[in-house]
Amino acid sequence: MNKEGSTCMQLCFFHSERHCTRVAKLESCKLGLLLREIKGFWRVALMVSALLYPSDINHAEDISKNNIQLDKKRKVFEMVKNAIVGLGLEEVWEVKPLVNGKDIMNVLQLKSGGPVVKVWQQKLIQWQLAHPSGTAEDCLDWMRQKRAKRS
Repeated sequence: MNKEGSTCMQLCFFHSERHCTRVAKLESCKLGLLLREIKGFWRVALMVSALLYPSDINHAEDISKNNIQLDKKRKVFEMVKNAIVGLGLEEVWEVKPLVNGKDIMNVLQLKSGGPVVKVWQQKLIQWQLAHPSGTAEDCLDWMRQKRAKRS
């Protein structure tokens, strides 16, 4: 499966009606990371995933039943779109990290950057998505705590 197909399938999970409330509470970090990957194409990807999501559409049935299924898919699209906007994730890929590589190196007491810094940058993005009102100092404190636990 290509990357676009995989993205559409990931979005299908997020727009299942029984998961929409949970998206807002438990999955905003994962959703934010996904949106950071697909960027401005998220609405198109969401629409495609909503249309591809399994349904009861039977081509032999009458048009009115098919229209009901399409209306359900439209509602799912709107529900997830509204959840994304409500979470403030509609342009999450443009959000700047609270902490830069130099700060990460200072906390980790590294003399040079590298793969370790890249791994921590990803962890800090996840922390930032999970704590949207967190500050840079909060983020650094969390990082220090994580580092202390590993020592």
